[in-house]
Amino acid sequence: MAELQSDVEAAIAELKQLSLEELRLRWRMTFAKTTPMNLPRHLLVYMIAYRLQADLHGDLGKDQRRYLDTVGKTVGQDPEAEISNPEAERKGFKIGTLLVREHEGVQHRVTVTPEGFLWGGRTYTSLSAVAKAITGTNWNGRRFFGLPMDGGRS
Repeated sequence: MAELQSDVEAAIAELKQLSLEELRLRWRMTFAKTTPMNLPRHLLVYMIAYRLQADLHGDLGKDQRRYLDTVGKTVGQDPEAEISNPEAERKGFKIGTLLVREHEGVQHRVTVTPEGFLWGGRTYTSLSAVAKAITGTNWNGRRFFGLPMDGGRS
């Protein structure tokens, strides 16, 4: 394993020395698709290096990818937005748990599912996203639903 790790480190060092055209060729060989033309050189290096490391050590799971997608979309729309970790938010909830909150005279019911939090016919990755959908403003999901901030652990 140590030998494989040093091979990856050497390959990453080599990537840093490649020209933009050589990086684009390496991208095509690595991802089997054309290089996005708007990606700067340093991102090409980082993304190819990530793939080399993921091939050796394993890639992110579905939940981590979903969380990172949420972070990217949220920050892209509102750089000041509070970003919550959905895995951390789901901890302490059993699948099927029903959360109820009245807001502006309307009772809202949220069901915990394996995929996230179901409200209004849509699944959200975090309670904070549900609270924002309900109120239109950023809220800590646990605080909005009147839950302990430590996930119920004392």
